Amino acid sequence: MPLDYDALERALATMGATLPPEPDQWPRYVEQLGVSEADAPMLLELVKSWADPEHFERFAGNDDAVFAPVHAWRTLAQLRVPAVVDGMLALLVELETQDDELAAADLSAVAECVGAAAIAPLRAFAAAAGSPDRARAAAITALEWFATEDTALRAELLPVWLAALERCEPTARSSNAAVVAALVAWRMPETIDTVRKAFAAGALDEDELGSFNDVAVALGVRERWATRNHGGHAKDKRARKREKQARKANRKRR
Repeated sequence: MPLDYDALERALATMGATLPPEPDQWPRYVEQLGVSEADAPMLLELVKSWADPEHFERFAGNDDAVFAPVHAWRTLAQLRVPAVVDGMLALLVELETQDDELAAADLSAVAECVGAAAIAPLRAFAAAAGSPDRARAAAITALEWFATEDTALRAELLPVWLAALERCEPTARSSNAAVVAALVAWRMPETIDTVRKAFAAGALDEDELGSFNDVAVALGVRERWATRNHGGHAKDKRARKREKQARKANRKRR
């Protein structure tokens, strides 16, 4: 018998409050819950509730139920429903001013599960003038993975992203940092002057990137060790985000 909305939410709540960051560690939602693409509209509605304060008020003291929306977007990812990408981008817009890193950290994993169909909505969002900075950064980070594998896509994205970095907009510190992270991932030392300019202008989120020295070492233009104990930006940015996500996953978002 198909699940209704309430039954689906209860079923997702049973998946627990422990949220392993990597997709190959996620529960096998489709098999365990018996869901299909026909359930996608209800799952997308559940995703929206992650930005709804009333959702957290309803489930005060019940962490398992609180995390049902997270399991919903992960279920959609396993079903490879492209609409989950737009749904999560809309969610990130709602969450822009909240202290929430879980959805942003999961966007890349969800996009990777969906596959090539995720690229167009991510590109459109990253390029849109009205996209909030932190949400745009999450889209850029997700695109980075695709462009690492697809050099033609990288050639299309790179001039656009470098032009944005050159503008050194102080209101785009997160998305600028995501661009620099991509340059590091792609080992592009020839961009060091643009990166230096952005650091000097205060247009980068150094909590994400580390210092200019860290980035210069990671790009291969300096040979001495990075200054930060964690190894500077040489440690994969996505891995650090997912580690942070995992540390926060077992407590209810406030």
